[in-house]
Amino acid sequence: MLAPGRVVSHLGYRAETSYLEMMSLADHCREHQLVEEPSNADVVLAPICGDSYGLFFEKLKGGPVYKANRSRLFAYTIDDFQFPALPGIYPAVSPFWASRSWAVGGHYVTNYHTRHQFENLPAEKRDVLFSFVGSSWTHPIREKVMRLKHPRAVLDDSERKGEPVHWWLRGKEHFAGRVALFEQVMSRSKFVLCPRGYAAASLRMFQAMQAGAVPVILADSLVLPIGPDWARFVVRIPERDLAEVPRVLEQLEPNFPAMSLEANRAWANWFSPERTLASMINWCEHLLKTTSAAERRRLERMACLHSWLAPTNVRMRLRRLKRCAVAACRAIQRKATGGRG
Repeated sequence: MLAPGRVVSHLGYRAETSYLEMMSLADHCREHQLVEEPSNADVVLAPICGDSYGLFFEKLKGGPVYKANRSRLFAYTIDDFQFPALPGIYPAVSPFWASRSWAVGGHYVTNYHTRHQFENLPAEKRDVLFSFVGSSWTHPIREKVMRLKHPRAVLDDSERKGEPVHWWLRGKEHFAGRVALFEQVMSRSKFVLCPRGYAAASLRMFQAMQAGAVPVILADSLVLPIGPDWARFVVRIPERDLAEVPRVLEQLEPNFPAMSLEANRAWANWFSPERTLASMINWCEHLLKTTSAAERRRLERMACLHSWLAPTNVRMRLRRLKRCAVAACRAIQRKATGGRG
């Protein structure tokens, strides 16, 4: 596990806590041994959150650790908008990069997300056919989800578009109430809708599996992590067929007990704290096996080119340049006024 301190001198709170969370998971890993020096490792995993390594991992790629271990170094980040400038694990990876074995889908590992407690009720005690408790403003399909109709559906909008304050910033009591509602509804639900938000990936899918509910994926471009037999417990419905959700889930309801068991088993075997790190190393090993050294170099050049030319990445670079210019102007102004203002 690459300690960020080997690359950068200062980390933001989210990046530091993400690294510490990953290190805590190493205690559960029995299949693999953690070593201190990257040169002694078969796989070097670099967990990072935010832009501490730079928007496109420039600080990591330009340093001696990467140059000495580039053939076996992989990035991991939960940032939905992180471009895969390095091979690795990205929950929101695009099908384009996944199909070339440059990156794989993954799940969200962090200790600043709320850790939920679900009852994992048996089928006969679940009275909700399908549910969605979340914010509708992160993607238009979520607004459409809120308009679905069924007598045994629970659709609760945590935050609509344009509201001045995010739901998690409305006070401790409001936050606790929303978390409790989320957990109660999830535990009562047979199927949990997982529409795309900012990106195709959704933390809700893994929470549903943990709760023994069946995830219903409404995200056409989602790349599922390698390993689980997803067809046994996941329902994928094309975004254009959203209106068919009630009918499809009514037909699948008799299959819920078996699908629920498979979903919870897959979570325990692949995504639980006890199995997370082993899964991530397996995914990195998969990338090593499916790309040759020459192919990896070619893909790295392609990724570098995309990081400069793709419109989304160009906008990211321009926004960063603007922030740097504003910060520089403010520093000059403070110096000119003797630190006042």
